[in-house]
Amino acid sequence: MAKHPAPGQVKTRLVPALGPDRACALYGADAPHLPADSIAEAATVLGGEADLVLGPAADGGYYLVGLCRPQPELFSDIPWSTAGVLAATGERAARLGLRQHLLAPCFDVDGPEDLALLDAMLARGEVQLPHTARLLATPGRAFPT
Repeated sequence: MAKHPAPGQVKTRLVPALGPDRACALYGADAPHLPADSIAEAATVLGGEADLVLGPAADGGYYLVGLCRPQPELFSDIPWSTAGVLAATGERAARLGLRQHLLAPCFDVDGPEDLALLDAMLARGEVQLPHTARLLATPGRAFPT
């Protein structure tokens, strides 16, 4: 699920720190630092031990959703953009009889504090994200370090 990447319309909580164009350039990657092992784990359990895989985000949402088959009813009436997204989705999945698997928690990049965490990971060499590193290194950076 994604919005069309239009400056000022996506990653709006990052606009004060990055400006609308840079925030848009960072947009289709809520968790660019996600380890490939997490994606591999999701792929491995889907269809075997799980019908649904969720990657819990620190803000109460999720950074990854994997399903064996379309389940549109899973996402109806979810309190989007709240700390209850993951819990509501899990409860709905249980009512639908879906076998669930949770990945390790991670943060997603939604606000300036998340940019600071990602910037620190880049500085320590924990992740290699050349496009993101260039974007964050451009002048006008205004997020906490």
